[in-house]
Amino acid sequence: MKKLLLLAVVAILAVACKKTEFDPEGPTDVRIYNYTDVDFIALTVTMSDTTIIFGNIPSHDTTEYRRFPKAFPKAEITCEINGEGYTTGPAPDIYMQYLGLNKITYMVYIADITNKKLAIYDVIYEEPLVLEEEIEAPVEETETPADEGN
Repeated sequence: MKKLLLLAVVAILAVACKKTEFDPEGPTDVRIYNYTDVDFIALTVTMSDTTIIFGNIPSHDTTEYRRFPKAFPKAEITCEINGEGYTTGPAPDIYMQYLGLNKITYMVYIADITNKKLAIYDVIYEEPLVLEEEIEAPVEETETPADEGN
């Protein structure tokens, strides 16, 4: 009897669950904060199959937001510093949690000058991302002159 009751409760809970109205994967608006005393030149960010060029970022400055279909706590970030290439290295997204519908900032710093390694110091959640839905313009009904005489 207890097994039947437990099965009934589990079945009711499974049916009662509502599906979320948004896609938890994203998109996510991402920007980069240069957390160093040197300029980043030709910075690019790669997540999954998406690569976006952010360009040059002066020391202790932040880029504009760029939209990624999916974003994760780790990303492959590459740039030039004083004419030499630096990178975080590949960031496989297997088993990583999506950052979802948010505006976030990666704080990037030089982790190892000898091996030219960058690292993400922190991921800052700025605010939820609000997607604007397409709003249809109202259709105005107008009378035609042929309708007035009838």
